Amino acid sequence: MKKVIVLVLEMLLSSLLFAQQPAADTSRKPIQICPEGIVWLDSKPPLPAGAKVAVLEGDPKKEGLFVMRLKFPANYYLPVHIHLKDERVLVLSGSVNVGFGDKIDKKNITHYTAGCFYVNPAGLHHYVFTEDDEVIVQLTGIGPWGLEFVDGKK
Repeated sequence: MKKVIVLVLEMLLSSLLFAQQPAADTSRKPIQICPEGIVWLDSKPPLPAGAKVAVLEGDPKKEGLFVMRLKFPANYYLPVHIHLKDERVLVLSGSVNVGFGDKIDKKNITHYTAGCFYVNPAGLHHYVFTEDDEVIVQLTGIGPWGLEFVDGKK
């Protein structure tokens, strides 16, 4: 009798577990993007003019995960700023300089080349600049994304 009760309980529990599994979302489609298919748009504020942006997934202006690429020209400066949420950056091509603090100090930076990854924690004062080459970075974050300049101006 114990075996029958245990078997019935196991079947009941397993049916409850399977009943709680969410159905597969068949409305979603795969995202497949190759570099030659990326559509680059001119950046808009708060990014200074000269950068290009391509959103690959999600919407940086809305709540939720997003992935975008930023293309910075040679000698591009992004003044000291903060983000309200963490941002994850992967350097895809070229090289970029990132420093921390309330003013740009070219002697106190980290130079990131293609393949490097870094995270800018929310609220941390930092600045970014390029040198002689164009740079493409991939930024991943949770929206809404934005930046606030520390001195209040670009």
